[in-house]
Formats: sequence, structure tokens, C-alpha cells
Amino acid sequence: MIKSKTIFFPIIYLLSYSLFSQGGFRSRQYLPPAKNNVTKDIFEISPGNYLACGISVDTLNGVSTNKLTMMQLGSQGEVLGVKKYGNKQLEYLNNSFTARAFYKAGNFVYTACCMRDSNNKQLGALIKFDFNGDTIWQKIYRDSVEDIIPQMVASSFDGGFLITGFFQNWITNESPCLLIKTDALGNEIWRKRINKTGHNVSDGKAIVQDSASGKIVIVGYQYVGSPSSFSMKDNVLILDSTGNTIVRRTFSGFGGNLFDVIQTKDKNFVAVGQAFKSQMIGSSETQKSFIVKIDINSTTTTPPIWGNINFDALAINNAFSCLRELPNGDLIVGGVIDSLSQLPRNMDMRVVRFSPSGSVKSKTYYNYKINSENSDNNQVLTSLNLTSNGGWVASIVQTYFPSPNPLFYVKYDSTGCDSSLYYCQTVGLNENLNGSQNLGIYPNPANEEFFIPGMSNYSGSYSIHIFNSLGNLILNEKNLKLEEGQLKLNISKVPKGIYFLRLFYENHLVGSSRVIKN
Repeated sequence: MIKSKTIFFPIIYLLSYSLFSQGGFRSRQYLPPAKNNVTKDIFEISPGNYLACGISVDTLNGVSTNKLTMMQLGSQGEVLGVKKYGNKQLEYLNNSFTARAFYKAGNFVYTACCMRDSNNKQLGALIKFDFNGDTIWQKIYRDSVEDIIPQMVASSFDGGFLITGFFQNWITNESPCLLIKTDALGNEIWRKRINKTGHNVSDGKAIVQDSASGKIVIVGYQYVGSPSSFSMKDNVLILDSTGNTIVRRTFSGFGGNLFDVIQTKDKNFVAVGQAFKSQMIGSSETQKSFIVKIDINSTTTTPPIWGNINFDALAINNAFSCLRELPNGDLIVGGVIDSLSQLPRNMDMRVVRFSPSGSVKSKTYYNYKINSENSDNNQVLTSLNLTSNGGWVASIVQTYFPSPNPLFYVKYDSTGCDSSLYYCQTVGLNENLNGSQNLGIYPNPANEEFFIPGMSNYSGSYSIHIFNSLGNLILNEKNLKLEEGQLKLNISKVPKGIYFLRLFYENHLVGSSRVIKN
């Protein structure tokens, strides 16, 4: 076993930013001497205590080294301790294309990751941590020809582990899907190089095994076509318990990519990701979020149990990246959407609650913007994990210039309340009120009509969506036109209550506001 160098940083040297409320917290951490930080995952290890995971690019004397970073956080997101692993001879690489890079089982946390040695060879690693962030053991997986790039680990039904990812062959430019089976101590039992016809490129971003049949489900992406002419599609692999392929699926009908998969209480599987659309905004390809529920006995012609490959507005960035099943069978699905659908990006984090039958019960948007109005604000949600009080914790990658970028974690209660005092004061309103413009709606409260002033710079078509406290769309007014520089909305048929209003101009979000009907 190769043991990496461990560094412990006392709390006094940390530069941190933490906001909190009764409902949750936002915790941004900058860890000297890190030039950059990449958020990966966070788990509740006991009520009010958390283990946060990431990668820090430490830079000393002009030399940068990627290190695994494990932080203990308190009930308000404050840092209780930090441990870092890695050195220049064996450093841990950041894979920006994965969502859930860590996995919690029992009283331990595991990660399947990629390492680079001093010869620039990429190796696979499986590491076991206790809840203090200390390593229990580390296993290395090598190949004499190809690089091994793990992307996720999950428990196998016999007490061992299943690791997925891809092989990288730099000679043939093939990247077939990777599957490694280990025992409970991470010792390799067997591995599979899952080839495909045509362009031999596909990966595994997430994996889960059915506890009854032993069937293995892997999701990710694949290239369909020849090496000279191919398209990117979502990839669903259903394998038997020994890693032999039963069926390979694609569902989106467009280009696609899947990031996460879970098995639900009814023993089927739900996967989430993004579907690429042919419509362009400027020179950028557009996307919509993608969710599909799959029968475990799926064939190439079996339709999904249910699915939605056109979720939310068309945007430059619109993707689901992770999901969890709540005790009542509902699904909470996390992702991001560019609320402006233009460059520079204005990325909102989004949590959608689905019923077991696939209907939308609520949508919540959170704007964690740091940069100025004219700067690119890019963020990626990498994990959602449930907490003991019915809420959840999220890890979010935030990228902006100048660096360093923070490690960013957010705690939510069961209503979706985070650290925003204004949002927490409107508990039950399942949208975060973070539009790109203050709409100045009047009168508010109102009995019959709302007016939205200050729209004289726009002359196209407007639409207004109004949601109730459960996130259900109760009013959708389209093709509204300006009247003397303002918009008028008749709400006479809307019941009394508190609502959330979103204003769109030519399908682009202009702003949001909380409104009250008397």
C-alpha cells in the first residue's frame, strides 16, 4: 500500500466565510496555501457534525500539488479541523466531469479516484476514511498499457466494492468503460474492460448494484458512430453480477450525459443528467435537464417507466447532477441552470422534488453568485446527501477569477431553507427569490392587479409564471405586451396567499419577486 503524506492544518490558519440561520448554513473555506480548491462531497457524520471532502491545489515556492482535503465542520459550517493527503510523487487529480466522487457506507467514507505518479502515469485508487478524515487504508490499481481513471465506488451485494470509470489508451485513443470488483478491504478480485462497437469510448460516472439479482447498473456517456464521425449519447449499462453486459441503452434521443443513478424503494433505478439540444444561443449549444426511471429488466426496446428529457428552460447550462430518495419515496434532484441563458453565465443551483410517479412537486432556485454583474459566475452541484433532521447538505464547485476558488458547502433544512434570512422568513415558498433584477411590483399586496414598471427598454413578448407555496404553477400568462412602459397582470381569480412570480422576456428570465394576493 502506498501511504500519502498527511498534513494537519490548525483552525487558526484558515480563511473562511460562513453564514448561517436557524435552517442551515453556507460555508465557504479558503485553505492556505491552496491556489485553488475544488468541492467534492459532504456527509453528516452525527447530528450537527459534517465531514466535507474536496481537492486543494497547494502551491509553495511556485510548485503546485493536488491534494485530497478532508474537513470536519460544525453545526454552523465552522471548520473544526483539516487533513490533506498527497505529495509531488503521488498526487490526487481532480476529475471535473464527475458528480458523486465519494461514498458513505456505515461509519466510513470511501473515494475511488485517479492518482498521478512521478512518471506521469495515471493510476486508480480506492481509499477508506474514518469520520475524523484519517485514512484507514488505500489500494492502488495499475495497468501496464492504459491509464486507469476511476470515477465512483459503491458497495457490492456481497460486502465488497464496485468501482467504475474508464480506461484511457493514448495509443489507440480508446476509452472503454471500467469496472473493478474488490473485496471488503479493497483488494481487487476481477476487472472488466467493457468495450463497445464503433467508436470505443464510454465511461461510468455512477454505479449501483441490485441487492436481490446482483445486476449492476452503470451510467455515464458514450460515443455512437465511428472514430471519424460520432455523436455523444447518454450511456446506461446493465450488467450481470460478474460484469458481463446484458444490455447497453441510450434514452435521450439527443446527445446526452448521465451523472448519477440510485436504486429506489421499488427496486427500479433512476438516473439524472443533461440532454444536448440542437438549438444554439450564440455559438453555444443548449441543454435541458434529464431524468429517467428504468426497469431493472430493461432491454434496448423497453420504454422507461417514466422520464423527462426536456426539463426546465432551454439554457447554455441546464443539468441534473445528483439525486436522493426521501423516506416517503419522493426524489430530491439537484443541478444547475443558467438563469440568463447567455454569456457571461449566471448559474443558479436548483433542487427539484419529484413524486415516485415522476410528477414535479416543487422547484427551488438558489443564487450563490459571488462575482460582479458582468462576470462569469460558474458553479456545479457535485452532491446532495440527506441529514438526520429531514434536510440535506450540498457541495458546490464555484469557479471565478481571480483565484483562489473556495470549498463551498450548504446545509438545508427539510423546507429547503439555507442561510438566506429572507428565504427562511418565507418558509413554505418553494422558490428562492433571486431574480436578476428587482421587479418593483406594485401594489404588493394587491387585490385585482399587479403592475411591473420600468420595462420601457424592451419591446418584445413577455410571460409571467406564478407558483404557489408548493411550487405548483397556478398562473401562466403568455405574450404580454407593454402598456405605457409597464406590464399589467390580472390576479382576480388567484386565491388569497403568498406566491412567487417569475418574469420572462423572450424566454429569458428577467427577474423574480415574492407577491401577496389579498
